Amino acid sequence: MPDRHEPDRGELDVSHLLRVVDDLGFDGWTGCEYVPLAGTSEGLGSLRDYR
Repeated sequence: MPDRHEPDRGELDVSHLLRVVDDLGFDGWTGCEYVPLAGTSEGLGSLRDYR
């Protein structure tokens, strides 16, 4: 990811990838790292859809 901003932006379909991980039965943690556009608190709001 060129700019590595919030997972709701860009060409990578994060929702699809996390569904595949769930479908495969993975029972561990999934880590994500990114550079928030507007700061940490605002950037974490983009993760609500992935809980």
